[in-house]
Amino acid sequence: MLSTLANTIIHCSLYHEFCSTFSKLLGFYSLGETLRKTMYGYVQLATNRETGEIVTINVVEKIKVKNKKHLALIMSKINKQKMVEHPNLIKLFETVQTKYSIFVIMEYFKGEELLKFLSQSRKFDEHGAQ
Repeated sequence: MLSTLANTIIHCSLYHEFCSTFSKLLGFYSLGETLRKTMYGYVQLATNRETGEIVTINVVEKIKVKNKKHLALIMSKINKQKMVEHPNLIKLFETVQTKYSIFVIMEYFKGEELLKFLSQSRKFDEHGAQ
């Protein structure tokens, strides 16, 4: 079964700019499974061909973002994360933006999402909070 990003290649005639960028990304990354669908796109697991590092490619399909304010908020979050570098935060390696999509290549962290973990937990001792 083809991955979500691989299926996108089939539709290249519709989005030439998107596919040109997508093809360049494929040159640097080997694609893995689709981890999840999001409100505005999906998250794809990938491996950097040069370093072997596992990353995620978060794809935001701009056509799914109906409100310009939401797109501005997404871009603001991306720009803020670009400025932050801390060993306890997931690294943002690069972003690629086309007319139709935003690709956000980030460090992969295996585990459940923090918000889900926090919502399921009642109390933390000092060790658990770390």
